[in-house]
Amino acid sequence: MSETGSRAPSSPQEARAGATLILLAGGRSRRMGRDKALLPFGEEPLIRRIARRLEPVSAEVLVVSNRPEPYRELGFRVIPDPPGWEGEGPLAGLCAGLQAAATESCLLVACDMPFASPCLARALLEELERGWEAALPSPGGREHPLFAAYRRSLAPRVTEALRAGVRRPADFLAGLPVRRLGEAEISRCGPPEQLLANVNRPEEYREALDGMAGERQEAPPGERGGPTA
Repeated sequence: MSETGSRAPSSPQEARAGATLILLAGGRSRRMGRDKALLPFGEEPLIRRIARRLEPVSAEVLVVSNRPEPYRELGFRVIPDPPGWEGEGPLAGLCAGLQAAATESCLLVACDMPFASPCLARALLEELERGWEAALPSPGGREHPLFAAYRRSLAPRVTEALRAGVRRPADFLAGLPVRRLGEAEISRCGPPEQLLANVNRPEEYREALDGMAGERQEAPPGERGGPTA
């Protein structure tokens, strides 16, 4: 992928080379007081930082938002929520992303995770290749369905769940065969509390900016297993 943007794979072979990265940017950012996805991190907004960090595992990038203008200006392909479920939360965003994805393997990521880890993303996507329908981190039993791998073929079941009134990805996943990575597995990529941190409040944003100074490089493809940031 030559840019942090929206180019879809040009062939089935290219699509199989990586996953569809689905970035959720539909939240209202009430606690932050401004759009979290556009918070500056160094010389780039947070959403571009996340897409750049996950580029090693991405064949394409989709941003799910009902406010497309700022993301299109950044070069992203923007997908709205499905008709009838606009603004209904992250499960509607997952539905939109799965329906638009060009690859069977998809990675759903919230737009407020500054230390999104390609190492951890790769570990989750590998579980789809092993036959699981979804995979997510669960350090200490705390599930993270907004940094998780999903099969595109789940889209019809997500639609059915929305029709049944389900709105939370965690509730949808409760009825599926899901691979949950524990703390020891996650820690091969770095400290779980950092890799899965999000910025909901101004103080968390400041902490994340401070944390950038201590970042370490991710393990390159094929070398997962050592600690990385």
